[in-house]
Amino acid sequence: MMHRAKVLSEETLNCFKDFEFLCDAVSYCNSNSHTGDTCVVSEVYYSLTGVEDYGTIATWVESKGL
Repeated sequence: MMHRAKVLSEETLNCFKDFEFLCDAVSYCNSNSHTGDTCVVSEVYYSLTGVEDYGTIATWVESKGL
C-alpha cells in the first residue's frame, strides 16, 4: 500500500502526493501546509480501475506560528 498526503485549504485540495512510507507523507504535509490548512494522510492502493482510498490514518489542522 501507498500513503497519500493531502493538504486542504478550507474545502479546496491544494496539493497531494503518494509515498511508500508514512513518515514521508507526514513530512510532505507539514512542509506544504500553511496555518489553518487541514492535512490528511490515508492509505491507498492501485487497482485495475485506478487508485482506491483504503482508509484515513491521520487528520490534523496545521498550527504553525503558535
